[in-house]
Amino acid sequence: AATEGVFRNLYEFDNAFSAVVDADTLRPLRSKLRRVIDGDEQLTHMRYEGRVVDVVNQEHGKEKRWTKSIEGGTSDAISWILWLQGLDLAVGETATIPLYTGVNHMRLTATAQAWESVTVPAGTYRTLRIHCDLHKWSPDPPLPAGQATEYQPRKMDEVDIWVADDAYRTPVKLRINFRIIGDVVANLVRRR
Repeated sequence: AATEGVFRNLYEFDNAFSAVVDADTLRPLRSKLRRVIDGDEQLTHMRYEGRVVDVVNQEHGKEKRWTKSIEGGTSDAISWILWLQGLDLAVGETATIPLYTGVNHMRLTATAQAWESVTVPAGTYRTLRIHCDLHKWSPDPPLPAGQATEYQPRKMDEVDIWVADDAYRTPVKLRINFRIIGDVVANLVRRR
């Protein structure tokens, strides 16, 4: 999403993320992240196959490639919203999904908190507010065979997403609390 207003004045960056997912499982097949920070562009391409992800990163005219082992069912930095839409959580219920961002292994824990009426530019909706905690896991999973070390989670960011009580479980509002800069809010502007 492109940053705007005072946020852009404080932090000069734009991010664009796109993903192609499997229609049956909603798991990512390919994803691309484009970042521009203070005029410097960084492109990250990820290709998911089973329990590995191949990553190509282009930055400052240089290309780096690596392959990472990932847990089964791992999602990317945006496709997890599709996973969340497919859940039928009751208030108080929790679900967890592993994520890989191209750099970090993360774990997202989603908890259905309350039914709320939310008004956004596209209208007023009855929504389920789902709170998500993101944790970075270290060391990177999966652990080598026989290694006794436990994963050590470190809390990163928080996300609240309001999902409409409609046939599509449409996400109508998203609030991300970035630890280092504060809240970013996105609202549904129109439906097609």
